[in-house]
Amino acid sequence: YVYLQKKPYQYEPVTVLEFRKESAVSPMGLNLDISTLSSRPVLGEVDVFRLVQNLPGVAYTSDYSGLMYIRGSNFDQTQIAFDDAPILNPYHLGGTYSGFNAEGVRSVQFSPGIYNAENGGYLGGRINIVPKDGTESQRYHAKLSFGLLTSKISYGNSIGRSSFFFTARRSYFDLVETLFSGEIGSYYFYDMQGGYKLLLNKDNYISLHCFYSRDLFTDILEHDEIGVKGLTQPSWGNRVVSLKWQSNLGAGSKLLSHFYISSGDAYSNTLHIDIDNRLENISWRESLNRKTGKHDISAGFEISRLTFQGDWRLQDAVELANNTTGPPEYIFFDYAPEKYSYCDSTWQMVFYLQDAYEINPLTRIYAGIRTGWYGLGKHYFFVPRFQLTQNISPNTELIVTLARHEQYFYTLKTVRDSDYFAPFSAYFPINAGEKPLRSNYLSAGLKGLVPGLFNLRLEGYLKQMENIPAISKYRSHEKIRQKQFASGLDIYVERQMQKGISYSAVYSLGFARIREGKNSYTASFERLHHIKLECSYLSKTGWQVGLRGFYLSGLPYTPLIGKFIGAGTDDDEEIIWAIDYSHEYRGGFGLLRGEENSMRFPPYHRLDLNVSKVWYFEHSRLWLKLQVLNVYNKKNPVEYRWELYQKPIRDDVNNLPTVPSIEITYEF
Repeated sequence: YVYLQKKPYQYEPVTVLEFRKESAVSPMGLNLDISTLSSRPVLGEVDVFRLVQNLPGVAYTSDYSGLMYIRGSNFDQTQIAFDDAPILNPYHLGGTYSGFNAEGVRSVQFSPGIYNAENGGYLGGRINIVPKDGTESQRYHAKLSFGLLTSKISYGNSIGRSSFFFTARRSYFDLVETLFSGEIGSYYFYDMQGGYKLLLNKDNYISLHCFYSRDLFTDILEHDEIGVKGLTQPSWGNRVVSLKWQSNLGAGSKLLSHFYISSGDAYSNTLHIDIDNRLENISWRESLNRKTGKHDISAGFEISRLTFQGDWRLQDAVELANNTTGPPEYIFFDYAPEKYSYCDSTWQMVFYLQDAYEINPLTRIYAGIRTGWYGLGKHYFFVPRFQLTQNISPNTELIVTLARHEQYFYTLKTVRDSDYFAPFSAYFPINAGEKPLRSNYLSAGLKGLVPGLFNLRLEGYLKQMENIPAISKYRSHEKIRQKQFASGLDIYVERQMQKGISYSAVYSLGFARIREGKNSYTASFERLHHIKLECSYLSKTGWQVGLRGFYLSGLPYTPLIGKFIGAGTDDDEEIIWAIDYSHEYRGGFGLLRGEENSMRFPPYHRLDLNVSKVWYFEHSRLWLKLQVLNVYNKKNPVEYRWELYQKPIRDDVNNLPTVPSIEITYEF
C-alpha cells in the first residue's frame, strides 16, 4: 500500500485579465467554441459562417451563399468583426466560403441584434471572430490539413510570458480546373492570419492580431490583352491589424485600449476592366469598466477615420461576363453602370455609457446610451438601449430588451438571382441631406435549464427599419428609401449527454416585409420556417459520427410571365412566352414580371453526414474526416430559367447535389 499525505501548496495570486462579457445579452447570444464543432458536416472543411447559419434567427439562403441575413436584416446590416475590428467583405468566392480560416479561430461571439452600447453602427446582428494567439497550443504546436478544395498550415507556441500563432490557407480551384479541363484555372483564394500575446505583468497584457485575404481571377483577359505586359487581373481582399492593451487597474476596474486598421479593396488594371475600390476604417477605442457594489459601469469613446472609394470601368468585358451571371457590372450593386466613380472620407466620434444594475438577487436592469457625431452631413445621434432580466425560477431567466440602432453606410445590393456571383460589394456613406438607416427593436425571451432534459433558449422579436437605401423595383431602377419590418420567434435546444452523445435543435419562425411607397412585398431572403437538427456521437475508440438535417420553407421569387419585343414598332405588346435574363433584351426588348416575390420555391430539405477518426501517437495525432453533403441527393431548386422558344421550357438550377469530401489533418 502507498499512503499519500495531504499537503497545501501556496501559489502566487492569479489575476483574470479577460475583459467583461456583454452586459446586455440576448437569450440567443452564444459563444461558439470552434474546437467543439468539428464534428458538424460542412462543405469541405469547418467553415465559420456555415456554423453560424445553423443558429436561430439566421436565414439559410442557399448552398452557394454564406451571407449573414439575421432576423429580417440584409447582409450589409450585420456587423462582422475580427478581434472587434469590423470587416465589410469577409467572404471568399462570392459568399460560398467564409473569409476566415477556422484553424485560426478560437471562438465566435454571436448576437442576433442585442449587444452593449459599446458596439453599434449596424441594424442587424453581430458576429465577432475571436482569433487564436498561441495560448491554445499546449500539446500540439503544428498542424497540416489537406482537403479536396483547400489546404491549411498552422503553428502556435508559447515562449516565456509570450505566445504566438500563425495560419495560412489556399484553395486550388484553379489547379482542379486545369487538371480536368486542360485549360488555365480561372480563380483561387488564399488567406493568412497571425496573433501575438505578451503578458507584461500580472495586471497588464498586450495582443496583436493581423489578417490578410485575397481572391484572384487568373484567366479572364480578352484576346487583345493576352501578352500585354503590366496588366493586373481582378482581385479583392482584406487587410486588418488589431492592437490591444488591457490593464487591471485594481478596485474592480479594467481599462482596454484598442487601435485597429481594417481595409477592403478590389483592384484590376487591364484594357477592358479597370477597378480601384477601397474601404478603410482606422479607429482608436478606449473602454473603462468598473464594478462597484451592485453596479457594473462601463464608459468609453471611439474615434474613426472612414474612407469610401469606388472607381470602375468595364468595357466589353466578355471574359468577366463569362465568370458571372448577368452583366458583370452588377457585381458592384444592383443595376450598376459600366462606368462609375466616387470618393469620400469622414470622421466619426462615438461616446457610450452603460450600467448593469442589480436591483435584487432576482432582478437586474441594463441601461445604455450611444451618442456621437458623424462627419458627412454633420449628423448627431443618440441611441438608447434598455434591458430587464428577471429570474423566474432557479434555472430560468426572463429577458426583455428595447433598443434603437443607426447605420451610416450601406450597399445597394440585394438578392437578385440566388446563384448570382457577387464577389464583393460597393459601400456608400450617408451624405449631407440623407437620413441614416434606423431600426427600433423589441424582444422578449427565456433562457434556462430544463432539469434532466436540455438547455432551452426562446425569444420573440419585433423590428422596424426605415430609411433603407435600395434600387426601386417599380420605377426604372431609381434609387429610393424603403421601410422594412421583421418579426419572429426563435427556439434553441441543446444538450451534452453522457456516453459521448450531444444534440441541438433549432426552430425559427420569421417574417420579413419590405415597403416601397404604397407597394409591399416579401424580402427575398425570408424563409417562414427553419428547422435545423444536429447530433453527434464520440466513441471511446476515437470514432466520431455527426448528422445535420435541414427543413426550410421555400424562398420567395418573382415569377417571369413573358417577354415583349419590338418596342416602338407595330409589334408592340406582342407576347412571346419565353423567358431569360433582362440584360439579353436592351432597347426594344423587355420582360414581363409577375408580382414581386409572390411565389415560393418548394421547401428545402437536406441531410449531411460526417465520420471522423483520430489516431494518437506519442507526440502527434492523425485526424481523418469523411463527409457527405445532401446524402439522399435532394434537388432543391435555387432558380428557374426558361429557354427561348415559343413554348416555354423551364430549366431548374438546383442547390448542391450529393457532395462527398475528405480531409486529412496531422498535428505534432
